Amino acid sequence: MAGAQPISSQDRKKLAAFSRCLDGFVEIRAAMSVGAIETFVAVANQEGLSLNEYAKVMDAPLSTVSRHLIDMSVKRRNGDVGYDLVIREVDPNNLRQNVYTLSARGKKLRSRIISAVESASS
Repeated sequence: MAGAQPISSQDRKKLAAFSRCLDGFVEIRAAMSVGAIETFVAVANQEGLSLNEYAKVMDAPLSTVSRHLIDMSVKRRNGDVGYDLVIREVDPNNLRQNVYTLSARGKKLRSRIISAVESASS
């Protein structure tokens, strides 16, 4: 093929691991947005933050992060079944604020992603 550049076997392994990471999201919802995936990764990386804190960490609009967090809970904004990846709880230190942690399903997905990435590193 003209212009095609070969990649190393190690790079192929990395791309395959990336694909396995995405498979976990596709199994939950085939049309999950990249923004929702980024929000999941933010929660998976640092559980227990508030909506405002995640928006700052992600450098994303508060309304966008809010939509993604709602969709990733048990029930989506439109009333449909949610992804069940995060749990929203009242912050015990500030009862007017919620914090987000991973659900059992979210923890399983995080483990799957970490395993896929680790397999590409070895």
